[in-house]
Amino acid sequence: MRFAEGEVVMKAEVMVTFLFLCVAAVWALPKKDLKPSEILLRNLSPERLESLLESRLEELQEDIVKSYEDQLREHETNVENLHRYRRDTAAYYDHNTPSSSNTGPQYWHSYAYDTEIGNRERLEIEDITIKHHLGDIEIINVFPLNLWNFSAIYQSDDHIGHVLVKGKLEAVKVRNQWTKSLTGCPCLDDHSKNCACCESDGCLCQTASDTCVQCGLDYVQHFCDANRPRLLELDSAVGFQYYLDYYDPVAGLQRVIVTSRDTTVSFYKIDEDSAQPMQAENGLGTINFARPVTHLGYGETYKDFHGIIKKDRFLITFRADESTQQFHGINIDSTGMASGMSELWQASGTEMKVWQSGGRVMVAVLNVTILHVYELKANQWYEYQVRACRT
Repeated sequence: MRFAEGEVVMKAEVMVTFLFLCVAAVWALPKKDLKPSEILLRNLSPERLESLLESRLEELQEDIVKSYEDQLREHETNVENLHRYRRDTAAYYDHNTPSSSNTGPQYWHSYAYDTEIGNRERLEIEDITIKHHLGDIEIINVFPLNLWNFSAIYQSDDHIGHVLVKGKLEAVKVRNQWTKSLTGCPCLDDHSKNCACCESDGCLCQTASDTCVQCGLDYVQHFCDANRPRLLELDSAVGFQYYLDYYDPVAGLQRVIVTSRDTTVSFYKIDEDSAQPMQAENGLGTINFARPVTHLGYGETYKDFHGIIKKDRFLITFRADESTQQFHGINIDSTGMASGMSELWQASGTEMKVWQSGGRVMVAVLNVTILHVYELKANQWYEYQVRACRT
């Protein structure tokens, strides 16, 4: 009988223990104001959380790299198909277009494409009106810039650079390092705001309303005269742009033009007002060569640097009738822009052209009647070289 009573007591204790565990389990269930995943993360140790975060970041990085590679591969395929279609179309019209001797007026017209999907409209010109006159300037070269608000720069017969402003060609002026803009600020004798705006360390000249100089020298006339705005001279030019350490569609955009004049290559910041030389302490300003630089080119490449997609910029220089050429890296970071070390490449000819093909930089050199094609690319050690393309 005592054994039976002990057994009953033991069963009762087991039942009580079981009920206590059930209550504890219910209490530990997720609350209405918390998600199960939040309770799970709260219960993890800091070491486990750090390990989990690191693994997820690695997966995200791999996904981004794979997505970029897929998009770049798709873009190159599209470009290749486009070129193939262009060649096929040209070959078709070479065989099917009537000769010029018997071509009727029905073949001489223009079309506007993409008016609708799979459709086109014939253009009918009823009248032509000239709204602006570019000016009495003899243009000998046009260099594409591809800059916001500056599509090209025009070289006149006296080697002066011009840009299109409100339908007219205007010569580009170069201001000094103390002048922020040639106009826009009050003058000393009135408040017309037709005088130059100065940088923080500059003061407006007493005798030149479009010039600022170092404060303390603004009363020295010969110093002001020596730092007056000058016209931009060039033999060749390219342009590129980038955003500064803050994003603003207009004010945060840095537009850069690179020009060659005789044996000197110069870097300028350019805006609607004028151009200004880049500061020499950043490694830019000017690059001097032994022989005249006749052609300039610019290109951008992308490379996978240990899982990080990096954008590299390059300035390619060419000297006609020389066999050894150079290209320079351009580094841009939070501190600004600086030119990198120069590298050599071998090519000789009379003309050079650089163009962007997706993420690739292609270079063409014309030597008499032979066109040589090169590519700027990195090797397995991330060293860039310009090498001839095999055909």
